[in-house]
Amino acid sequence: MKSRLLYSFKYLFLLIILPPYMHAVGANNLKQEFRSADSIFLHHPDSAFTPYQNLYNLSKEAKDTSSQILCLRRMGKISYQQKKLPEALNFYTEALHLSDLKKSIINKASVLADLGNLYCKYGHFDDGEDYIMQAHRIFLTCMKENKIGHKTLIYSYIHIAELNIQRELNQNAIMYLDTCLLLANAYDNSEEEEANILRLKSTALTAMDSLNQALEILLPLEKQFDLLSITTSNYTYHYSNAILISWGIGVIYSKQEKDELALQHLFKSLHLIKRLQKKLDHQTKVLNEIATIYKRQKKYDLAFKYQDEAYKYTEKNLTSNSERNKGVLKIRNTYIEKLDEKEKEIMAKNLMLANKDKANLRLRIVILVFAIFIVAFGFLYWTRSVKNRLRSEKQGIQEKAAEKEKVSQLELRYKNRELTTSSLQLIERDDLLDKFTSYLDKDKNTEAKSLKFARKQLASNLWEEFEKRFVSIHQGFYERLTKQFPELTTNDLKLCALVKLDLKGKEISRLLGMTEKSVHTARYRIRKKINLETNASLEEFMKKV
Repeated sequence: MKSRLLYSFKYLFLLIILPPYMHAVGANNLKQEFRSADSIFLHHPDSAFTPYQNLYNLSKEAKDTSSQILCLRRMGKISYQQKKLPEALNFYTEALHLSDLKKSIINKASVLADLGNLYCKYGHFDDGEDYIMQAHRIFLTCMKENKIGHKTLIYSYIHIAELNIQRELNQNAIMYLDTCLLLANAYDNSEEEEANILRLKSTALTAMDSLNQALEILLPLEKQFDLLSITTSNYTYHYSNAILISWGIGVIYSKQEKDELALQHLFKSLHLIKRLQKKLDHQTKVLNEIATIYKRQKKYDLAFKYQDEAYKYTEKNLTSNSERNKGVLKIRNTYIEKLDEKEKEIMAKNLMLANKDKANLRLRIVILVFAIFIVAFGFLYWTRSVKNRLRSEKQGIQEKAAEKEKVSQLELRYKNRELTTSSLQLIERDDLLDKFTSYLDKDKNTEAKSLKFARKQLASNLWEEFEKRFVSIHQGFYERLTKQFPELTTNDLKLCALVKLDLKGKEISRLLGMTEKSVHTARYRIRKKINLETNASLEEFMKKV
């Protein structure tokens, strides 16, 4: 049992750990193979095709799309250098297709730049410019988002400058190259990269017949590359630049009719071309320029010799490939064809979907209309029910308020009646006491005097007892009346309270201890103070306060 568990644990461990480990080992092997292929490509580009082809197959098995794109670009460049133009075009367009599938905009821009350069080399400037500018716009966007380094952007500007030189828009080319120099100086680029930019600028200046300015650029570069070719291992790259620099100086001296200096640099360029088998497309140009100089010197035998050599090279390298490269003259772009096929497929699918949608569209419209009707009906029903509920609630609230008001009025009326009755009883009691006091007035003894004093004390408490009960029933009456009519006196307020209870003049006079005539006079003064009209009832006014 224990051994079985141990075996299961080992199996699970291998299952988890081994796949990522093997993937990492495979990735490291691919990197090593790439380094080896890049080294061959740098020194012997023609020999690098097979390693890149093998790497492409390995990357395809590993499903490494980025590596596949890089291999295709390298094979495209090698095929172009070998004058296998249809193959180069196919490699580039396949790389572009993979970039689209992976949605890698940086790879796509790089391949677009390669395709643009290929088109321009063979005179298809409109198509080439379209690809190069597409690539440049993508590079600018990526630079703003910090997705690429400044070197990539510099190379993009160089491609645009080369296009302008080929189209003889030399002033525009110089403007782009000056931008490259600014970027190169700002980011401390290598001397070789800066020299390449300067060499292109001299080409544009030469085409504009600014020969002295071009020489001022090229002569220091020639010394620089002569030194570098001795001190560095990257001789292929430096000799390639040296070929173009010597060729450029030779052309300038030829235009200035400094034939000896011109021939010296042209032969130097030709020697490097034949030695390195690089820049072979320049060999015909160099031979023709040498023949032109000898013709100008009337050395017709030498002129014929180099002219014939140029002709034979052209026949051998270009005419023999003319049938092979017919496809490039028309430039069939398989990438565009794939896009067209994909667009046709999408259009066919969209047409099928449109036909299906037509069958469902009416049903959807009917369902939508029905749904809208149901929603509208439901909304109206809900609105009506809400209104009815609110109306019934409002009616209930109003009824409750009316009922409450009615009860309150009844309570107030009852309390007023109770207070009035109590007041009348007090008045009757007071009358009885007055009669009793009149009898006591006839008696002069001490006990009678004490009874009369008690009678006076009782009379003074009569109003206080009444006022307490009045204030408890009609709270805030005095305050409201005083606030509205501040000129009313204390006696006026007492009279107003008794008027509110609808007491008669005689009853009021008994409670206040004054004559009925005084009561009527006091009522008149109050009416005047509150500006009450003659036909208005003082009793009704006080009931509303």
